[in-house]
Amino acid sequence: MLILLISAITSLSIMIIWISHPLSMGFTLLLMTSITASINSTMKMTSWMSYIMFIVMVGGMLILFIYMTSIASNEKFKLSLNLTVLQLITSTSLIIFMMKNKKILMIENQDMLNTLKNMTTSSLMNKFFNFPSSMMTVFLMMYLLITLIAVTKISSIQKGPLRQKT
Repeated sequence: MLILLISAITSLSIMIIWISHPLSMGFTLLLMTSITASINSTMKMTSWMSYIMFIVMVGGMLILFIYMTSIASNEKFKLSLNLTVLQLITSTSLIIFMMKNKKILMIENQDMLNTLKNMTTSSLMNKFFNFPSSMMTVFLMMYLLITLIAVTKISSIQKGPLRQKT
């Protein structure tokens, strides 16, 4: 199951480079966030941190979704056949590669499980908020706060949506 989730997140990361429509980008980010949260919840003793990460990311993406749909609401959505074939080939090759290297994955997973058994829940959560990781967390919170303030300042109740009607 973990192999499938890791290959899905890798193929979505590769696929997002070629996506041009804002709605499909948002959907891809939503899928990546949910897969990352599910991987984090299976790796940790408690799943509340992954749940909070998922809620924060979905809230930020909803704000960006509202902003992008009000700006580019008339853009047509086209499903690219080349992108679908590329996604299928990438995910299939990743699954085959990971299945062939099963011994390496089993060794890494066994070491990770032994390490997780020795750690307590508080030490797992403290690593997330210590120096190297805390900078990314603070940056993410500041980005979402600035985005929230900017979108609420740009949109006004008296003028209606962001895109003016002509």
